[in-house]
This record gives sequence, structure tokens and C-alpha cells, in this order.
Amino acid sequence: MRQTQTKNIAMICGFLMSVFAVPFKFSVYGLHKSIGVLIFLFLVIRIFNRFNFKIPKLPTAIKKFERIAAKIAVFFLYLGIITMPVSGYLMSVYYDYKALFLA
Repeated sequence: MRQTQTKNIAMICGFLMSVFAVPFKFSVYGLHKSIGVLIFLFLVIRIFNRFNFKIPKLPTAIKKFERIAAKIAVFFLYLGIITMPVSGYLMSVYYDYKALFLA
């Protein structure tokens, strides 16, 4: 729930960066980058928990095809969650913009 709220705030910041004038736009950039760093920190904690604690088994009533589809979906969700903040950070570094936390 909290990750969804954080992502929604980041998306709103991204929209505001494209709409408003320059002085306000740059303050929203800082907020957007701070939220991206925060999401990445949550991601590291989530992956740590994923590998260190046992994952509940799927119910036996679920068909084999659905189990495989669920595993594939989870893989692509994690891939997307990893790719977003990492690509944003790499773009900031490549274009020589700092990605500071709450700066």
C-alpha cells in the first residue's frame, strides 16, 4: 500500500515537471529524485526479505499453467521495479545531474 502511494506521488511529480514553469519545475525535480531513491531503498529491503524469509506456497487448487504464469508475472514485476529507479539514477549520472536524497 505504501509503495503504491509513493509511486503515485512520484508519478504526480513527473507530471508536474512537464507542466509548470522553470523555477517550480526544478524543486519538483528534487522531490521526484528523492522519492526515486526512497523507492530504491525500499526495493533493497524487499529483495532482502524475499531471499531471507520463506515465501508462502501457492494453493494446490491452482493449475500448473497458472503457477508458471504467476512466477513469470512476479519476475517481470521485480524487473520493472528494479529498472525504474536504476534507469533514473543512471540518466541523472550520465547527464551530470545529482540524485541527492531530499536535497
